[in-house]
Amino acid sequence: MSQSFYRKHFDTEENRVNQLFAQAKACKVLVEKCTVTVQDIQNHLSQGHVAIVLVNAVLLLCDLCSSPVKYCCFLPIGQKCFCRNPDYQGHFIVLCGYNKASGSIYYNNPAYADRTCCTSISNFEEARTSYGTDEDILFIYTDS
Repeated sequence: MSQSFYRKHFDTEENRVNQLFAQAKACKVLVEKCTVTVQDIQNHLSQGHVAIVLVNAVLLLCDLCSSPVKYCCFLPIGQKCFCRNPDYQGHFIVLCGYNKASGSIYYNNPAYADRTCCTSISNFEEARTSYGTDEDILFIYTDS
């Protein structure tokens, strides 16, 4: 979607998002606006927790998959794909581990239910901090 689309709908979306944040706070969900480093993410994962991260799917490359994810698979149902390469395609992934020695991060990609994907930390950071993601991340704490 273009920036003009977002500008046109920004006020409505801003109100909707602010209401959702207020509801989350009322349900005792901690919401913070802050900068998160890759070390913060690694520390979270090392404690056995997971994180849901918004990435730019155009930039995210899995080292284990034989073919790149097609941009079409992220389109809403009924929307036609002309298989053009967009600059940005927002997509959520679930981080589930990392290997500091190899510089790899492991994640589950909802586009592929049958496997765990892996990418370099540098590629992950490029996709995570890309324009359009706002570096959105949800830290999920699992019961230990």
